[in-house]
Order: sequence, then C-alpha cells, then structure tokens
Amino acid sequence: MDIEDEEELKDIVQNVFVNTLKTAFIIERQFNGKEYRVFLTKEGKYAVLHREPAHIIGDGKHSISELIEIENEKRKERVNCLCPIAVDEITQSYMKKNNISMKDIPNQNEKVYLRHNSNVAKGGLCIDYTDKIHNSVIENCKKILDTFSGLSYVGIDYMSKDIQAVQTADMYNIVEVNTVPGIHMHMRPSEGEPRNVAKYMVDMIFPETRGKQDE
Repeated sequence: MDIEDEEELKDIVQNVFVNTLKTAFIIERQFNGKEYRVFLTKEGKYAVLHREPAHIIGDGKHSISELIEIENEKRKERVNCLCPIAVDEITQSYMKKNNISMKDIPNQNEKVYLRHNSNVAKGGLCIDYTDKIHNSVIENCKKILDTFSGLSYVGIDYMSKDIQAVQTADMYNIVEVNTVPGIHMHMRPSEGEPRNVAKYMVDMIFPETRGKQDE
C-alpha cells in the first residue's frame, strides 16, 4: 500500500477502518511487485491478467484533470472491462505524496499514475498475460488450488517481481484467493487476447456438454 512510516499507517487506520468502514483489519508485510490475477481450474486450464493502476498518457497539451475527462468519455462505451478513472481520497493522497497536481500538463506519451493499487472498478487496466508467464507461476497456483479440496476453480491475486522468470520464494507473493472469481476482465480485457474462462467453468460443472460448443 506504499505506506512509508508509522504516522501514515495510523492515519490510514483511523480514517479508513475506524471512521469509515468501522471494521476489523489485519496488517500484512508489504511486498513490492506487479499485480496479476490468475484464473485456474482443477483440470489445469488457466488465464492470467496483469492489472495496472489507473493512469493517463500525456499529450503535451492537456492537464491531468482534462486527460482524465477525455479518457473517461472514451470508457463510457464499456466495450471491455475498463471502468471510469475514479478521483477520490486515494487519488488525492497518491498525487500529494508524489508531488502531482491535477493542473500539471504531462509531456507527450508521459505515463502518470493516479493511484498505487490496481483496482479495476477505480479505472485500473487488465492486460492479458496468459502466454507471457513462466510455467512456475501456474505450478505455484496449482499447489494453492490443491489445498482447497472442494474448489473446482479459483482466482488468485498474485504479485511478482518478474512474471516471466522462475518464481523463487523471494520473487512472488500471494495476496488473496478468490473462491468466486470475476471472469469479465478475462473475457474482455482492456488489452490483449480474450480468454473464454466461462467455458472452462461450464466444462467443470457440466462435463456432459463438453465439446458441444466451439471455444
């Protein structure tokens, strides 16, 4: 979560968990790496996405605020999993920490991130990485799925320093295991090849229909 000191941690706990959510929480060790979602079935079928935090690309003319408006106008069509870029407290905190202003005019092709996490509902990107990962990623995820004997498929939030390299213990971290994983972002990613994970699920639930429909 990019928390830099104890004072910042206390502020987040107070503002988010105590004042707003009013819920219990746990504190985990921070891991620096890129975020991915791995969908995997007991049969070994899988799809992988790289989830990138919301950002804009500069054109040397428009301010960050204007570029957000332009990008959100494009996303109204909802032809894929892209949601509008949210501007909220997390955005403001991130921009303040990184000395970024909504009035800044980024250079041509300059990428400016607007938050540290890759929340898709807040404007994050989902880029298909199924054919780009190292085999050890799926090997690790199979071990996780095997620990849940009652699950036929799972969505794993996976962080890695390099998804294309052998995943040694210091290279990756598991953030979360989702027993009811979302599939829209795999089937209509913001970039890359769509993956028909719905078919993988149906084949597991209704094996008698296997092969009766095209991929």
